[in-house]
Amino acid sequence: SKAQIENALVAQYGPAVLGKPPAHGFNLTVYVLPPAVLLVGVVTLAVALPKWRRRARARAASASTSGAALAPADARRIDDELARYGG
Repeated sequence: SKAQIENALVAQYGPAVLGKPPAHGFNLTVYVLPPAVLLVGVVTLAVALPKWRRRARARAASASTSGAALAPADARRIDDELARYGG
């Protein structure tokens, strides 16, 4: 039978001959570790993304309020460039 053939192959060559490792002992990590790592990654992103967004918004707000005014010569140059390229 199929089970007898599998058992004979495992006895002769070890569990490495199986296409799928048995789900017990150290081999259990093959089944547990990937979902656990994925879960940790999702939780980390769920916690980190809002913080990153808040920091980016705070930086953008402080940059727009504390930025230096555009010099008149630079403003004129930008207007000329935009007019030349149809913007």
